[in-house]
Amino acid sequence: ANLQQTQKQVVKTKEKPVEKANTNKDKPILSKSSLLGRFVNASPLHDFILSFQKNNRYKMRHAAPGKLFYNEGTYTIKKQIVYFKPNVCKHEETDVQQISCQKTMGEGFCQIQEFPNDLFYAYYLVCKSTSVKEPVVWDWESVNFAIGSAKKKGEIVSFQGRQVFLLGMVAAKTADGVNMREKPDVTSDKISYSDFDTENNYEFVPKNRELTLIARTLKKKRVKKWNNYWYYVTVKNGNTAWMYGEFIKLR
Repeated sequence: ANLQQTQKQVVKTKEKPVEKANTNKDKPILSKSSLLGRFVNASPLHDFILSFQKNNRYKMRHAAPGKLFYNEGTYTIKKQIVYFKPNVCKHEETDVQQISCQKTMGEGFCQIQEFPNDLFYAYYLVCKSTSVKEPVVWDWESVNFAIGSAKKKGEIVSFQGRQVFLLGMVAAKTADGVNMREKPDVTSDKISYSDFDTENNYEFVPKNRELTLIARTLKKKRVKKWNNYWYYVTVKNGNTAWMYGEFIKLR
C-alpha cells in the first residue's frame, strides 16, 4: 500500500555499508532463512522484485516506463549485511542476449534499517548499488523492501511532525468530490489527483473513488459546520494525501 516514496538523490558510486551490531531485540535478523522468498516494492508505476534462494543465488527484476532490467547472481551475508553481485544482466529474464550491468542494479548491498515514522512497517531491507553511476530507478538512491511484522491497527506513531492513529488499511470511498491536501488543514496546499489508469488529472478526487484509510488525526477538527477527523489516505490508482473525513464513507 504504501506506495513506496521516491527519494530525490543520486546513487553514490562505491558507497560502503555501515556495519553495526544488532542491539534492538525487535529488529529482524538477516539470515538465509529470513531472506528466502520474494521481496516486493510496487506501485501503479513500477514493479521491483527481489528473491533470494538457498544456494546463495538471487534474482532481481524491475519493470517501469523507461527502465526494465533483470539481474541474477550470487549473494553472501556478513555482519547483518547482504552483498550481491550479478553474473546475468538482461532486459528480461527470457532474453538470450545480455546487456551491460551498468544498465541494471549491478553490484551492491542490502541491510535492515529502522523507519520509526513509517506508517506501514518499522523496518525495511534497504538495497543500494555500489557499481552503477546512474540512478537505478528514476532518481532513487535505494530500493526499500518491507521486512518483519507490519505496524498494527491502533498504534500511535509520529508522522509528518504529528501523532497519528493507525487504522489498519480500511476500505472506503469518497462520498462527494473532495480535495486532497499536504497536511490535515484546510489552509494546507491542495494536491491534484492523477488517475494512472485513465491518465486524467483532477483538481479534486471525484465522488465514489475507492480509498484506503491508512491513519487519522488523534482529535477531530472543526471545518465550517462539520466536526470530523482528517484521514491520511491512498486513492486507488492515484495519490496519497490528507482528506477530510466528512467526505469519506466506509465500503
